[in-house]
Amino acid sequence: MKKAILSICAVLISFSTFPQTGAWEAGAIFGATNYLGDIGKGAGVGRPFIADMQWKFTKPGISGFARYNVSKAISLKANLIFGSLQASDQQNNTYYGRVIRNAHFKSSIFETSLVGEFNFLRKPFKRNPGANGFDKGIRTSQKRSRRCPTPGAVSSVNELVVNAFVGLGIFRFNPKAELDGTWHSLQPLGTEGQFVDGSGLKPYSLVELTIPVGLGMYYFVPATRIKVGAELGWRKTFTDYLDDVSENFADPALVADAKGDIAGSMANRTAEISNNLEKDSKFSAPGEKRGDPDNKDSYFFMGITVSYTITTWQVQLPKYRRNRFQLFNR
Repeated sequence: MKKAILSICAVLISFSTFPQTGAWEAGAIFGATNYLGDIGKGAGVGRPFIADMQWKFTKPGISGFARYNVSKAISLKANLIFGSLQASDQQNNTYYGRVIRNAHFKSSIFETSLVGEFNFLRKPFKRNPGANGFDKGIRTSQKRSRRCPTPGAVSSVNELVVNAFVGLGIFRFNPKAELDGTWHSLQPLGTEGQFVDGSGLKPYSLVELTIPVGLGMYYFVPATRIKVGAELGWRKTFTDYLDDVSENFADPALVADAKGDIAGSMANRTAEISNNLEKDSKFSAPGEKRGDPDNKDSYFFMGITVSYTITTWQVQLPKYRRNRFQLFNR
């Protein structure tokens, strides 16, 4: 894990040293987050993908990013994302085993990632008016650079661009649950017996890798240097503990002996809502299935994107006519 984190940091640092021959952008995404995991609305202990999503718990999220346009087709984007995740078994009306498990959680999410974007569709729209000789400068420079066209050295035509992206990142999370009006961090409590001798479980890490995958689109107005669009991204993770639920129920008495009474109470919460504990204990007795470790947790980040082009494309002409052209500075 440490080697992977160091590798990602090195990539992000090198990202800032690319030569200034392409277009740099800075932007933000104003959107929302949601989660897929063991606590959800569908039938069964856990169901994969959006069949298990609780839309009620969609939470606000925000991102800042820097994008480097390598060419018309390829871009690289560095992200910093902050959001939150939440879910509750009490919102499940289709499977009694989940309701009586009575688990819930909330967690903040902080992600840093680097993704590659492939612009697979570009739709041009009407030409912008040539205010202050803008179009004239474009046409003159295009004529000069016909022998050496460069991606991005195009007209001032507005564009709609659709892309797909994939990348690699790291994120931090910290699941919490409420007991008697106070929210407690769950990882230090070892609710599945991580601190019980002989359990065979180790405390899970709160920092993990993620693979962002998704689709985006934006509308670009060169005259203003502004892009406005939307993005939907799914984050594959390699942990099943975003919600602190993964393996089997532990013995609450043993958990309490290891980490205290609060930990013991968090390990099994069926008694808090059961009207027939003898019947309901079959769902939550020690050793019974509490989650599904074969389906790792994941989360979504989606929203409206706004970016501003800071630096612009440059064209290097042949040696016998060497000068430089900047799209927006004519």
